[in-house]
Amino acid sequence: MTKGSNSTEVDQVLESYFGEDYIRRLSGINDLSEVGVLTLKFDSSVQSILHLGEMLPNLRCLHLSGSKLASVRDLGIHLRHIKELHLDECSLVDLDGMGAIQDLSVLSVRNNYISDVTPLAMLEFLEVSSFTSNNISINETATLFSHPVFVIRIWILPATKFLISRLQILCHHVHV
Repeated sequence: MTKGSNSTEVDQVLESYFGEDYIRRLSGINDLSEVGVLTLKFDSSVQSILHLGEMLPNLRCLHLSGSKLASVRDLGIHLRHIKELHLDECSLVDLDGMGAIQDLSVLSVRNNYISDVTPLAMLEFLEVSSFTSNNISINETATLFSHPVFVIRIWILPATKFLISRLQILCHHVHV
């Protein structure tokens, strides 16, 4: 093995791991316990953020929109204190594993391929959800409205847009 190829392999490994130094540069904060909000794009097929919750114990808002995320489970189990999570345009097909994020109150999963919202039933603090442009059927909305969600934004088909808007207003007034 030549020296150049070994160096390239090390660089690839470092790029696939979001370490403390990278997060410090990205956030601009030296003391990682002070990071409360983080915006990050990654590809879960080559990079891992499983340790992010351990590195950032006071992280409350995480923006991963535009990332390539195979599953919510790729976020790990250490993000349970996140209050706000943005997973727009992440190519998600389901929400399995969402129950691990116990304190979640705001969730945005716009422009994905989600059809089943039942994993959200475990999130007792969820108040605001945005599901615009997913594969959620009108029958799935019953699951959402049986949960004490404050505001839900879902557009399924143009024909049901009015009905969803009316339900959104009703839900907002009932749970205020």
